[in-house]
Amino acid sequence: MIENTPTIYNTPTIYNTGAGGGGEKDIIIPTGYKRLQYVEINDTKPYCNITENDMRYFFNIPPVEFGDKAEAEILLNADTTTNNKSLDIFCRNANNGSNGFSLRQYTNLDGNGYAIRFTLNGLYNYGSYQKRIDFFGSNYSSGLYEIKSYFDDDLKGIVNSRTVQLGTVPKNYTARLSLFDCDEWATRAYKGTKIFKIKFLNKLNFVPCQRIADGMVGFWENENEIFVYPRGTYQEGSLTAGPDY
Repeated sequence: MIENTPTIYNTPTIYNTGAGGGGEKDIIIPTGYKRLQYVEINDTKPYCNITENDMRYFFNIPPVEFGDKAEAEILLNADTTTNNKSLDIFCRNANNGSNGFSLRQYTNLDGNGYAIRFTLNGLYNYGSYQKRIDFFGSNYSSGLYEIKSYFDDDLKGIVNSRTVQLGTVPKNYTARLSLFDCDEWATRAYKGTKIFKIKFLNKLNFVPCQRIADGMVGFWENENEIFVYPRGTYQEGSLTAGPDY
């Protein structure tokens, strides 16, 4: 079920909305780091990925379940002259399938002019499902969006004479996570896009953060208490620090 389609907010006060409350773990940024209002994509490197392998092996971030609801809050800024560049805000990968939230820009989508296409993906070895939301016109190149991922209990079909879940992996199927998977030079296309939060229920909560010692910009993952950031020759330094929180 689609929990929420992208919506645009015009009031900047939502930028500073905290992630506490509702029984969630308090956000405590350790000494040597500082919390930011947001992190911003720049165009100094072609990728801004925090890869599945880095999450798993370098940062030791545990897998999430495909049924876990996810939220991402971004201020999108897209280059209206650059065509068909994609940015996956988050992606869960397992069993030759993925489930995530991505956006792709088009200078002329289906002959209707400039557009941003939001896609909620549900892909699995039994089949696939996508929910697409298109926004046309340059006035949609910027906006504050709050997105929730989905799991559709009613999306079923018959495969090899048995009923299976189509499009979305079974709820309790564990999957590795990646953030900001993107096409080459997509950072240039989405330069200036701001990310305020990415959260998976009470399991993972990525809070914009900067390491003071070397200025590295990334996220404090509050549940596991670890700092994650794009790393590697073509990733590191692709995020810029926003104002202090």
